[in-house]
Amino acid sequence: MGSEDDRPRPRALRDGTTEPRFAARYATIEEVAELLGVTPVSLRQTMRRRDAGEASPASDAFIDPIGNVSGYLWDRDDLTPEAIAAWHDRPRRGRRPNSER
Repeated sequence: MGSEDDRPRPRALRDGTTEPRFAARYATIEEVAELLGVTPVSLRQTMRRRDAGEASPASDAFIDPIGNVSGYLWDRDDLTPEAIAAWHDRPRRGRRPNSER
């Protein structure tokens, strides 16, 4: 029998975040948006663009969310400071690197 890490993550938890075992492990879109300093709506739009293949490939530097009826869930173990920094440092669509000058 494999460890918990060997099992595939659930794709749909329904509203699993209301269950303590999921709430402890998974972060909701609202929590992730707060961590990233963006609104849940803009994060949802980014994730939808990414799901539709319209987002820049650079947005893939961020963790893959798990589908949930109310939006997206992220494994808390994946939300490292490095992952959050990678999301902030991702090249934006339509902008050249170092173009803030």
